[in-house]
Amino acid sequence: LLVTTLEPTVSEGMQHLNSCYAQWFDWRHGYEGHVFERRFWSALIETDSHLSQAGRYILLNPVRAGLCATAMDWKWSSYRKTMGMTTKGPEVSTMLLHEFGRRVQKARENFAAFIREAE
Repeated sequence: LLVTTLEPTVSEGMQHLNSCYAQWFDWRHGYEGHVFERRFWSALIETDSHLSQAGRYILLNPVRAGLCATAMDWKWSSYRKTMGMTTKGPEVSTMLLHEFGRRVQKARENFAAFIREAE
């Protein structure tokens, strides 16, 4: 998850998300205990290069985990919406996409190539 905040409240937000989601998930599936394997971790992104690399890392996690063949195949990510392939789902921030070009279509092409380069 890549988020931008005005205030340094990511830890508070993640604590709330994790506790609410975990309670719902446990109730829905009849489970008890932790839903997430590891603790929440965050890092401040201070350069355009770091932003691009973080975006690619997130989009390629399901590929590297063997859950799909390409970033485009993972229906729960923002990749397909960002590429203009669907109107459903989340979209990568224009802040990230603008790192790849000023015009939307060219930015999409460059971003797609950047992702494919590491698949």
